[in-house]
Amino acid sequence: MKQQQGNLKLIKRQDVEALTTLSRSTIYSRLDTKSPYYDPEFPLPIQLSPYSVAWVEQEVIDYVAHLIEESRREGTAELRQIRIKAKRQVASGSINSN
Repeated sequence: MKQQQGNLKLIKRQDVEALTTLSRSTIYSRLDTKSPYYDPEFPLPIQLSPYSVAWVEQEVIDYVAHLIEESRREGTAELRQIRIKAKRQVASGSINSN
């Protein structure tokens, strides 16, 4: 993904924690390919110095937006199925609609 000049703000881990509500250990677990919690979609940090990293703010925001979108899509489908099942039960008389 090519970043535009206006979207190149770098943020530190504490800001990533605030934007994602994830803990420090969870962030690094999402980045660790050997972890069961590895997420290949999680934004990669940029090495600033031997002991300092930062993330591109817009990449973190885009990641959170993607999670919200997926959650809404999955939740909507599940909710739709629950409503259909409930309507069928009401129609069949197995559940009282009052």
